[in-house]
Amino acid sequence: MLFKPNANGGLLYRILGLIFFNDNILSMFNGYNFIPASNHLWTISMEEQFYLALPFIIPLMLNYRRKSKFMLVGLYLFILLSRFFFSDQKYPFIYTSPLHFDAFFIGIIMGLGFIDNITTKIYGGVQLCIGLLCVCSLVFLPNRMSSGMSNLYLYILIALGFWLIVDFIINDKGLWSKFFRNRLLSYLGKISYGLYIFHIIVIAYVNVFFEKYNLPRVWGVEFFVALLITIMISVVSFELLERPFLKLKDKFAVILSR
Repeated sequence: MLFKPNANGGLLYRILGLIFFNDNILSMFNGYNFIPASNHLWTISMEEQFYLALPFIIPLMLNYRRKSKFMLVGLYLFILLSRFFFSDQKYPFIYTSPLHFDAFFIGIIMGLGFIDNITTKIYGGVQLCIGLLCVCSLVFLPNRMSSGMSNLYLYILIALGFWLIVDFIINDKGLWSKFFRNRLLSYLGKISYGLYIFHIIVIAYVNVFFEKYNLPRVWGVEFFVALLITIMISVVSFELLERPFLKLKDKFAVILSR
């Protein structure tokens, strides 16, 4: 192996990694963050890195629109070649690295409309079935914790499958559209950042509470208790912390967010 994972790294380094959004890089070499309820926050680092690069990527794509498709294909082939080169690395080296770029790649080509002429020609039901087939096929394939050639295609299937499903839901005019556009789900979408951030720690404490008091774990009671508490905390977080920042952001926005 080219890189050997060390111990989880010092506490200060992991805190700084969370603050400066490079925890995914630290996780590549040292494993997930050992600070309680933070081992999933490497994804925030990767997301912020993408957002920092996006203002440079989009103008380049738009200015060289004819060549941009070839540029994106070339970039993706480079990523696949890099994944092949590092395929023997121990998990989560590839999973937490920028080489796990597939979903972002799909998002870029969707946002720029490069594949609209393809998806509009596919019957919605067929598109949904293909997406579900891609996602369900993962059950029979090596999981993401495996090293080897599976790293080349697993992330492709995940990104492709969920892209087809989400694109179907967005363009659907019937029952699916009504279901996903109802007020409750729309509001849960607004507070989704809090749901993602807090769910780990809530699940941990609910699990400890049920064990301490020997409470019965039937019919998913533990799950629904954790879900309800997570939603409550996320609502408070959104209304008191996120919403003021969103209002401040709108003052500087060129295009207002929906």
